Amino acid sequence: MRGQIYDIAGKRFFTFGGAKSHDIGDGILEKDDPQLAGKIRRLKKRHAAFRIKHVSWWEEEMPSEAEMEEGRKNLEAAGWEVDLIITHCCAASLMEEAAGGLCGSDWLTEFFSEIRAKCSYGHWYFGHYHVDEEWGEKETCLYQNIVELTDQDPLFFLDFIYE
Repeated sequence: MRGQIYDIAGKRFFTFGGAKSHDIGDGILEKDDPQLAGKIRRLKKRHAAFRIKHVSWWEEEMPSEAEMEEGRKNLEAAGWEVDLIITHCCAASLMEEAAGGLCGSDWLTEFFSEIRAKCSYGHWYFGHYHVDEEWGEKETCLYQNIVELTDQDPLFFLDFIYE
């Protein structure tokens, strides 16, 4: 359910899943291909970046226009103001600022740039890039860290808990 706003303990969370796979440059294989095992062996031997359709890759990883419109509609109803944003990837504008365009932009990261420009939010968490880093004043990439949100501060006092 992409683009929903949830009220949890009196705080509003905007959520939007999905991201473009960046490790498919060498192809997406069909799981019912009779030559699949041989193709996988050859690709692994050369450390290729590939996925298998409906096993490790799905077309639905990227949202539809209808899902993005649902997100816009819900943010509009909330006055473009939420406490937290939870997504898988981040805004293209943030990626450019913080990571020098680590991964190319796409329609989802551009959509998130629109949200970043229009929406008032306390903090934005995402994890697609497999690092634990602050990427902006109000944006954090989480991979292995766990963040405890407490109500000691009305804007959420953030305690990072390291495993």
